[in-house]
Amino acid sequence: MVSFSPECKSCYSIHIKVVILVGSTCADIPANLKNLTSWLNPEYVKYKCPNGFEFKISGYPFFFSNCTVRNIWEPSEVEECIPRKCLKDPVEPFENMTVRWPNQSRSGGIEIKYHCPFRYTTDHYGTRVQSNTCIWNNETDLMEWTPDVIYPCSRKYELYLIIIEYASRETQVFHLCEKVMISINMVQELGR
Repeated sequence: MVSFSPECKSCYSIHIKVVILVGSTCADIPANLKNLTSWLNPEYVKYKCPNGFEFKISGYPFFFSNCTVRNIWEPSEVEECIPRKCLKDPVEPFENMTVRWPNQSRSGGIEIKYHCPFRYTTDHYGTRVQSNTCIWNNETDLMEWTPDVIYPCSRKYELYLIIIEYASRETQVFHLCEKVMISINMVQELGR
């Protein structure tokens, strides 16, 4: 918590990353904060947590302090900003998937991994691992799981080891360490 003094002159010295001062008749706004102010109403000051954060007690990203008739700010303390959480449930996994969800946390930045079983991939991009992350959405000002869809592990693949050797009486292939030497006869044969 950040406390204000009983007089509103120090009401603006708070330690929240984003502060929007809407206006006040309680005290003059310090010169160093005038560029951060927006005068909308002389009766209150509006504070905003950084994107993806909310005030601890109220659970909202905005906080208002009103100027009373006695020229003191009410409430006299600004709440602490904490990370917001995704309130909705993440995407449900399909029945054959393994899910890795760290501590089943819903905090911003948490990533859930959905793993396909061995030898299976998705039809969509052929991936074995998909993820879902809790992020702040700029358009809705909500914490959301994104992407909002995962794909089933419906494509089965086989592992094949194919070794092909080409040899003829006119062609010789030499393998020395990691180098492959092809004789001139083979180059001429390919050119025909």
